[in-house]
Amino acid sequence: MFLILASLRQFTVAIDHAQRGLFNSQLALSNNPHGKTLGIVGLGGIGKALARKAKAFGMVVQYYNRTRIPLDQEVGFCVSYAGSLDALLSSSDVVSLNVPLNSETHHLISEKALSTMKSTAILINTARGPIVDEIALTDALDRGVIAGVGLDVYENEPNIPKTLLLNPRAVCLPHVGTVTVETQKEMEAICLENLQYTIQHGAPPYVVPEQK
Repeated sequence: MFLILASLRQFTVAIDHAQRGLFNSQLALSNNPHGKTLGIVGLGGIGKALARKAKAFGMVVQYYNRTRIPLDQEVGFCVSYAGSLDALLSSSDVVSLNVPLNSETHHLISEKALSTMKSTAILINTARGPIVDEIALTDALDRGVIAGVGLDVYENEPNIPKTLLLNPRAVCLPHVGTVTVETQKEMEAICLENLQYTIQHGAPPYVVPEQK
């Protein structure tokens, strides 16, 4: 949600102006999240958590999965099914990637996918870096194909391309999604639960999807 808000409101540019003593006199108008359509690619646990938070900001939420979730869950999470990835990309104001990295999702967001998005749209990636073709993304930002991007993951971590890091249309975080006291404690607890359950039942209950 931070990346969505920071990208829509152009907070990176605003912070730069504040540091340079310009205050807000030269800032272009940004956008509010209310009424904007959020397209979630991958409505799993993280995608559903994001949907709940986005609704609190007044966003309209749609999603795309390879397999559509049951209708009662769509109603419960107040989301609609986009039907196809292209349909979601072309109709969303913000696109959030929440899928695992595998052979099917590598460079899922390519030059073609980016060109399908609105020129006013924002792309958010907190999943895995290689899901996005960073060369195509940089070019799309430079040419105004999309309006901005919020990233917490990158193709070749810990390297963040300077073409993105220094781009005023990009909000770049150094993979800090789980770098909190609370989340680290929960991750440790899950590891211990995994060990205990595996000893008792022969297989762990939680498995990283890419390692199955």
